[in-house]
Amino acid sequence: MDETEVCNLAARSEHSLEEEEKVLNDYDSFIKTIKRNWIKFEVEKKKNILKLFRKCFADRKEPIEFQDSELEDEDIQNSIEYKTEEASKPSECRSNSGATEEKDEAQDDIQLKDPEEMKKAFFEQYVIVWHDPDMDSGPNKRNLEKLKKLCDVKTCTEWEKAVTEIQEIKKDCLVLTSGTNGEELVKKVDSCKKVDSCQNVKEIYIFCKNEKYHSPWAKEYSEKLCIQIQIQTQIQSLLDQIQLNLRNWEKQTSSLRINLPAFTLILKESDESQIHHQHQCIQSFKNRPQAKRDFLLLSRAIYPNKISRKWIELFRHKYTEYQKEFILRWYTRSCFFYRVVNSCLRVATPDSIQYCRLPLSDLERAIKDLYKEKNKNFNGLVHRGASISEGEWQFLKENTKRKIEMYGFLSTTKDIKIALDLVQKDPKNKIFITISIPVDHNEEEQGFAQIEDFSRYPAEKEVLFNVRSRFIILETREEYSEIYHFRYLYLSYDARGSQN
Repeated sequence: MDETEVCNLAARSEHSLEEEEKVLNDYDSFIKTIKRNWIKFEVEKKKNILKLFRKCFADRKEPIEFQDSELEDEDIQNSIEYKTEEASKPSECRSNSGATEEKDEAQDDIQLKDPEEMKKAFFEQYVIVWHDPDMDSGPNKRNLEKLKKLCDVKTCTEWEKAVTEIQEIKKDCLVLTSGTNGEELVKKVDSCKKVDSCQNVKEIYIFCKNEKYHSPWAKEYSEKLCIQIQIQTQIQSLLDQIQLNLRNWEKQTSSLRINLPAFTLILKESDESQIHHQHQCIQSFKNRPQAKRDFLLLSRAIYPNKISRKWIELFRHKYTEYQKEFILRWYTRSCFFYRVVNSCLRVATPDSIQYCRLPLSDLERAIKDLYKEKNKNFNGLVHRGASISEGEWQFLKENTKRKIEMYGFLSTTKDIKIALDLVQKDPKNKIFITISIPVDHNEEEQGFAQIEDFSRYPAEKEVLFNVRSRFIILETREEYSEIYHFRYLYLSYDARGSQN
C-alpha cells in the first residue's frame, strides 16, 4: 500500500468495504506507510486513520503513534460499532421462537452438521508441518490449539522427522519451524526439491525473535526455492498471516484444483456425476429464509473477522428474493460470498452443498437466464489460467477426445493476456486452458454468461460457465525450454449439458 493510497484513506472519515478489506489484507505495508507519514497528518486525518484501524484490527495492539489523547473521540468509538444478526443454529436444531425480518415458509426437512465441524473441511487440502524442539512447552501447546482451528497440524521435535512428514504428505504443505535447526530443515527442503521431492511446500515460516540472525539465510533460500520464507516474532501476527494465506490459496484455486476430482469423466450421455444428484436436491428446497440463514451461519463460521462480518451482514440485509443481476454482482466481489460458494463445491459433500443451496440455486438460475436472453449466440475462444496437479494433468492427457463434467462454476476471460499473465507467474504448477465455443453449440447446455456488465472487475471480460457444464477434451500439449515448462489444455463446449 503506497503513500498516495494511505493519504486518500486519511482524507476521508468513511471508507468502503473494499477499501477496508484491502487494508485488512495488507497490514504490514499499511502500518509502515502510516508510521512514515504520521507526523505530516493533521489531527482530523489522524482520527480518520485511527477509526479505520480500529474497524479493521480491533484485536490488535495499536501502534504507539495512535496513543494520543487528542485523537480519542466518541465519534471514533461509535463508528466502529455495527449490528450483526444473532447467530442461528443449523437447520436441524433451530427453534421456531426467533423472529426474523423474512417470513418463513414450512421448514425443509434438512439435517446439517454443525458449522464449526464443517469449517475445517474447507481447508483440508492444506497441512501445517510444525517443527520445534520445545514442542511440549506451555506456550507451544496453547499455540497448537490455535493452529488446529485453521487446518490439520503435524508436529515434530526433530527437523529430520519434519522433512519426512513433508515428503509423505500428499497435500499442500505450510512449514513452520523454530529458529533452532530451522536453517537445516530449509536446506534439506531445498535439496529435496532438486530431486522432485517436497514439491508440496507452499510457504515457510520461521517463528523466532532473532529476526536479524535468520534474515540473510531466509532471503537466500527464498530465492532458491521460489517460495516465500517469512520470519515471524509474534504469535498473533503469525496466526493472522497463516489464516490470510490459507484464504488466499483457497481463493486462487480453480475448479481443476481440489482433493476430490473437480471434474468427472462422462463415458456415455446418460452418465451423471455425484454432484449432479446433490444438485437435484438443491432444486427442491422451498424455504428461502431458512436456506439463507444456513448459508450465513456457515459463512460466519469460516470468516469470523470484522470486515467479512460486515459483508455478510450486508448480504443478509440486501438479498431476499432471486435477483439475477444482484447475485452475479455478489459472485464477482472480492469477499466471503464467492469463496464460500466455491469452497462448498470443492468440498462436495451433501452438507456443504446444502449449506450453500440458496446461492448455488440462484447462481445456476441466473447464468441460465442470462444465457437464454443474451449469450446463446455467442461463439469464439475464452481462456483460463488454473492450478493443476500432476495427477490431474496425466488424467486429462489419457482421456483426450472424451467428455468431462465440471463440478464448479468455471471462470474464463475473453482476454488471452489476462489468462497468460496468471500462468506465467507459476508455469510449473499451472495450466493454460482454451475453450472453444462453437457457433452451433447445444442450447440445452447448462449455459454460460458474459458477466462484465455485472462484474466488479469489468476489464477482466469474464465469461462464467455454469456448474455441471460439460466439455470435450480436444488436445493437451506441453512446451519445454531451459527456463519454463508450459502446459496447454484445449476444450470444446459442444458436449451435452446436464439436464434436469
